[in-house]
Amino acid sequence: MKRWVLLGLLWFGTHSSLQAKSETVYYNTEDGAHIEATLSGEGTHGVVLAHGGQFTKSSWNKQVRILNDTGFRTLAINFRDRGRSKVGPDNPRPVRGAGLCPVGLTPHYQDVLAAVAFLREQGCSEISVIGGSIGGGATSVAAAMAPKGLIDRVVLLAATPIKKIQAVKGSKRFVTTEGDNLAAISAQFEQATEPKKLVVLEGNAHAQHIFKTAQAEPLMDAISAFLRAPI
Repeated sequence: MKRWVLLGLLWFGTHSSLQAKSETVYYNTEDGAHIEATLSGEGTHGVVLAHGGQFTKSSWNKQVRILNDTGFRTLAINFRDRGRSKVGPDNPRPVRGAGLCPVGLTPHYQDVLAAVAFLREQGCSEISVIGGSIGGGATSVAAAMAPKGLIDRVVLLAATPIKKIQAVKGSKRFVTTEGDNLAAISAQFEQATEPKKLVVLEGNAHAQHIFKTAQAEPLMDAISAFLRAPI
């Protein structure tokens, strides 16, 4: 049985005159990992944010504010062994320089699936997931493993390629830059099922690093439009 814990009431500033309520929450995965996340905003469309290998949940703070301002409820997660998140009892500890976990992406898709379940428990009737790099790979695996209809949309920011990309369900946006592994991302896009779209931006920034460039605003506009559009 999954257990949800909500603590630590905070407030995020936003671009509007209002401020989105934010809470630090914890949830458990099926394999026993204990995941720390930040839940913020209101609404029935929930968005899980899954960070890349160099980041933590706080790397999404600016994007969270924008999403909250436009009516989305967000859950930015720390993957197991990041921040206060704990690995499961049978998982090895991650090794520095070896990605999120030396056994690959397999355990991390459970962090994403449990995040989706958490948002469903919070009353969200529609769920999207945004994942960057390794977090994007974990998002792809989660959307492939999930029952149809559990995850409605995925945004894959230069996501680490997975073998069975054709099994990923829901509406998909593949995003990369011209100079960042475009061939591999394009190959994933070609193998994926409809509905799907490939977005290629100028430059060579990788995944969440795009938000540090001049392409940040166009990317966020494209993401927001995708999340708002009917499936």
